[in-house]
Amino acid sequence: WPTPVGQYISEIPWLYGLVMALVAGLIHEPGRYLCAKYFLDDELWDDYNAIMFGFGYGSVALLVSAITSALGNILMALTIVNGQIEEYLSSMSGEELEAVATSLVVLCNTPLEEYIMLIVEPLIMTVGHVALSVMVWYAVQGGKKAKNYLFIAMALNFTLEFGMTLASAYAGDNLTLQVLRALLTAGIAYVA
Repeated sequence: WPTPVGQYISEIPWLYGLVMALVAGLIHEPGRYLCAKYFLDDELWDDYNAIMFGFGYGSVALLVSAITSALGNILMALTIVNGQIEEYLSSMSGEELEAVATSLVVLCNTPLEEYIMLIVEPLIMTVGHVALSVMVWYAVQGGKKAKNYLFIAMALNFTLEFGMTLASAYAGDNLTLQVLRALLTAGIAYVA
């Protein structure tokens, strides 16, 4: 985090989880609600499009995650495979060289299943986005009585984000994290 306050928050898992969960709960679902309520034509906002809205939202998250997580690794792997790593490293010195050397060690020592999880996680998240979009659709379509669905979606997104942030801080195994994410997401889908 670029600020001292942000750095402080990122060093305390429960506080970081709280901030991330508040952002997820207070930004994502009201954003979906406002988009559906005021920017989408009522004729287009049906159950099918509510599901597609969730897939679209999840797909963007999948692409961003895949691009940010994998692109650097792919480029570095191509540099190694093409025999250009010595030339690349010779242009660096000091902290920059140390950072690249560390990332190379991580790249080479990371098991394949960790890279597969980079794709599995956003796929699981897409299911959650679909379920949350359906709940928001109920809130938009159902009038005043159905507004509770918006708050339920906000609470579920908060719970998912907070739980996963804490779990990632204390449980080092990525497979366990993704099983937990899948279980929480299945619960959200069940509620929807």
